[in-house]
Formats: sequence, C-alpha cells, structure tokens
Amino acid sequence: MTAINFYVPAITLVTQLLVYTNSCTNPIIYNFMSGKFRKEFRSACVCCPRCRQEKPQQSRVRKFLLSS
Repeated sequence: MTAINFYVPAITLVTQLLVYTNSCTNPIIYNFMSGKFRKEFRSACVCCPRCRQEKPQQSRVRKFLLSS
C-alpha cells in the first residue's frame, strides 16, 4: 500500500506536465502547419498593432462572441 502512495504523486506530476506541454505546443505546431490558423490568430489578436496592419475579416469566434 505504501508503494502506491509513493507513486501516485509522481504519476500525477508527470501527467500534468504532459498536459501542459501539449497545450503549449499545439499553437506553435498549428502556426507552422496552417495558414488559416495564422490568419484567425492575427484577427483575434487585436491588441497587437503589428498584427492589425491589414484589415482582417472578423473571425468566427469574435462574430459568435459579439452576437451573444
């Protein structure tokens, strides 16, 4: 029983690290692989003046948020 209690925190930590790593790397991978993702990301990032150089169309997410 004590062996299980020893491994549970370690397994939990490794699992959480894998989840966080996956969440952090997904946008980077999508950026390299998809031009549509880059376009939608730029249109969602309205606080960055460099991203707003061209007038992007409203993203579907922003349209949904504004309509609700």
